[in-house]
Amino acid sequence: MNRTGAFASLIAICLSGSLVTAQSIGMVVTESGDVVVFDADTDTLIETIPLPGIGVQNHADCEVTSDLTQGFVVNFTSQLYFIDLTASPPAIVNTIGIPNPGEDVVLSLDEKYLIVCDGSALAPLAVVDVATQTVVSTSNEFSDCNSVEVCADGSVLGTSINQDRLGLYTLDAAGTLTLVDDFELDTDPQNLACAGSSAGVVMYRNGSFRSYTLPGGAFVDLVDLPAGSGRGASAAFDADGNRLFVRTEDRGVEIYGFDPLTADVLPSLLNIPTGDVTNSLCYGIEQLALHPDETRLYVPERGQVAIHDPDTGALLGSIPFASPSIEPLGICIARAAECFLVLGAGPGSEAFAGATHSWDTYLSSVTNSFAVTLDDIPSFPLPHTTHDRIALQQPVPVGTFSAQVLMWNPDEFPDNPEQFTAGLRVIMWSNGRVTGRRYGSSDGMELTLETYRETASGQRFLRFPFSIDGF
Repeated sequence: MNRTGAFASLIAICLSGSLVTAQSIGMVVTESGDVVVFDADTDTLIETIPLPGIGVQNHADCEVTSDLTQGFVVNFTSQLYFIDLTASPPAIVNTIGIPNPGEDVVLSLDEKYLIVCDGSALAPLAVVDVATQTVVSTSNEFSDCNSVEVCADGSVLGTSINQDRLGLYTLDAAGTLTLVDDFELDTDPQNLACAGSSAGVVMYRNGSFRSYTLPGGAFVDLVDLPAGSGRGASAAFDADGNRLFVRTEDRGVEIYGFDPLTADVLPSLLNIPTGDVTNSLCYGIEQLALHPDETRLYVPERGQVAIHDPDTGALLGSIPFASPSIEPLGICIARAAECFLVLGAGPGSEAFAGATHSWDTYLSSVTNSFAVTLDDIPSFPLPHTTHDRIALQQPVPVGTFSAQVLMWNPDEFPDNPEQFTAGLRVIMWSNGRVTGRRYGSSDGMELTLETYRETASGQRFLRFPFSIDGF
């Protein structure tokens, strides 16, 4: 069974972090023509990868899949790089042409597609299939797109600086974008960010930003950045949408309170002084990143990525570049999801600890666990009878036992990161029949069992398919 090949499908949504060395990986692109890959658990350098075609004044953004196997970089010269993060060291494995220069890039919610847009050039949005590494569709509803974002419900937002518009799109299973609504903005947009699926902000190039609610495109607060801030480069929200982090051109990071239901912007909570971004103030590019566990704020600045405490602003450390004069561009961080099939002696309430998260299970005496994805589930050879244990190659309890699938994925499901199936009590009868009965409640996931026979050998197998609501 190929347990690493599953990353090419969706369904990195449910993947154990135990399959990779680091639980969190970040990348930052620099104007020197490199992408710096770092371990965001230890805040140490993994590798610096030269990127052909990126040079001074090129604008570049990046993304990392939630299974930490692939990275992506655009280079403002109509190219998209695919980076294998499982290689030692990480390396570029493919480069494709795209129908816009490529300045901002974002993954779709299911991570099957990349959506790429330019800065201000007259060029379409492009959708790239991650698995086939090909452009599958384009959208040219506006003359341009200078920033793009995917919200928690999978909807896509894009801004046009030439027409001062905010577009709301849907993305279907085939990778086709459809414009479903658009709204007039106050002035030239710089960037945007979503707080969940119903609110967010658009950064303006005049040193202000506007909050909004969706659906309907109701604009709420127009906020001027503090004096001396310059323009707002980019923004990010915490998982609850209660804090808004704004990277300013000249005054570091401004942190505001935010109401994700009403889009009301609350007074500034804190200012964190950092290096400026004057030389690399680019449309759409993310120029700060909050660690998924929200304990660290990463701020690229000249010569390094500075790491701050998001609560106090204290400098916690840094990740230096090869030279103190190197200017950074886009930054991206992802944390591995965790998903386990857990087996136990029977119904109960024993705790189970994954790589970074613990669950209270519906099992007693947990006997084994397996990292699983929706399309990579272990199969267990069945004995001919409950007394024939020689054929049982995997440690499945014989007789009566219980099974459950547990998931922790705060990146894809920020509103409900811990999900689980009901327990499944399994009985292996002496005549070879296998039955299961559900017990307990479920949250977002369902578990079943199935048996099948391998044609060549005649061997029977047991497996536990599961589903995730919405996928």
